This record gives sequence, structure tokens and C-alpha cells, in this order.
Amino acid sequence: DRMYQLDRPTDVARDPFTNHILISDTGNQRLVRWQLNDDETSENGAVIIDHVECYRIAMDTCKNIYFSDIENHAVVRYCEASGKRAVVA
Repeated sequence: DRMYQLDRPTDVARDPFTNHILISDTGNQRLVRWQLNDDETSENGAVIIDHVECYRIAMDTCKNIYFSDIENHAVVRYCEASGKRAVVA
């Protein structure tokens, strides 16, 4: 899978701290960060979390990412700075 080839993206959230969006790439089982720019052919994505069936995503003011993990029937908080995950619901 190439970074720019999404498979069943189910949600998008804007990162309020950077010029990026977060994409739940459900079919590829990953959460990716994509830079917003005018170049539609840009291959500028980065995998944040791999091997997860993420369906919905959000980000709080402390830069934590929340996502619904549909495979494990949970809502997870992910701290990118530490790499730690915690089930919150």
C-alpha cells in the first residue's frame, strides 16, 4: 500500500496545531496525518497508528488523538508524544 492510496477512509479531522488533517484509513487499518496544501498529487502522508480499524477520530486541545477502534469495540486516547494508548470508553 502506498501512502497516498487510501482504502475506505471513514473520517477526517483537522489538526488545529498544524496545517494537517488526520484520516482514518479503515481499509488499510491505519490512522494517517496528511499535510494540507494545493498539490493534489503530493505524497506527503505519514502513518500515526498502524494495524488499527479506526472509524472516527478527534483531537483535543492537549494534542491527544481519540479514535474509535471498531475491532476491539473501544474508544482509545493516543498521546503521540509518548506513544501511549489508553482505552477511555
